[in-house]
Amino acid sequence: MPAPPLGAGRWSGAMYDPGLDGSFQLNRGFRQARQLLVDIARLGLPAGCLYLDSISPQFIADLVSWSAVGASTAASALHRELASGLSTPVGFQGGASSADAAVDAVRSAASGHAFLSVSKQGVAGIVQTTGNRDCHLVLPAA
Repeated sequence: MPAPPLGAGRWSGAMYDPGLDGSFQLNRGFRQARQLLVDIARLGLPAGCLYLDSISPQFIADLVSWSAVGASTAASALHRELASGLSTPVGFQGGASSADAAVDAVRSAASGHAFLSVSKQGVAGIVQTTGNRDCHLVLPAA
């Protein structure tokens, strides 16, 4: 599905705005995204994704084989904490001028963290992780 023109704001993606119309029908988007990942898994193919926030992985992470955190969020403590608890490899993208934030993120995500999150049932609670040793650096495109 092609992304609509960005205009004054950024499009949040198909999970958040499946109608491409700014209506933000999240439940519909999450169901569609999950169904797509189920269909891909039934084909025997691995799926990867770019995690833009720290909540949506709760609903799809069991169907994702590899994930990435973009250069603009590699320095985010929330994304580093999220990556520390995922059971899949996570690539942190380095920036165009420096990979320092991504390298720091890989090191941070390898350690355990405790942070506030939301369960699949929508209940807030403290999550404790043991760290993710499968994090790595993703170099920017040349």
